[in-house]
Amino acid sequence: MGVVFTIVILIIIVFVFFWGTIKYILNSIFIYTNLKKINYKFPLLAWVPIYNDYLFGKLVHRKIMGITIFWGIIFYIISIFLPYNINVNRLFSNIVCIVFYTCVLLKLILVHKVLKNTIPKYAILITVFNILTYGIVGAIALVIVRDKFQYKNESLILKKKL
Repeated sequence: MGVVFTIVILIIIVFVFFWGTIKYILNSIFIYTNLKKINYKFPLLAWVPIYNDYLFGKLVHRKIMGITIFWGIIFYIISIFLPYNINVNRLFSNIVCIVFYTCVLLKLILVHKVLKNTIPKYAILITVFNILTYGIVGAIALVIVRDKFQYKNESLILKKKL
């Protein structure tokens, strides 16, 4: 019984790692392509994990959402390494879960904003499938629409080259 449980847990860990890596690569392709399109000073920053969520928020003109996702993920990662006290374990675990799922929700909102801007007819349908597939459909959709994404006010994120 213990060996089967361990194997199942390892398979789940490998699957989640593989799934997350695919999402990261597809999201980074979208962010990188659009940063290059607007002549952003350092478009390669789209490939920096966690920071690319901030840049994604900046691209969609929701900088505060990007900052919230960035710091929420940092908090989540730090909380993994903190020692737990038995008395505050439940409260702290609830706070960590709330922060994590808030970050997931904000990322879904940002992806939906991009889809609504590029393919408004199918944005809600793709967002529903994005939720059901834990983000992979949204990441694929972002890569597909990366060249159609329009900016309403490029001056908000355009950095002059030195």
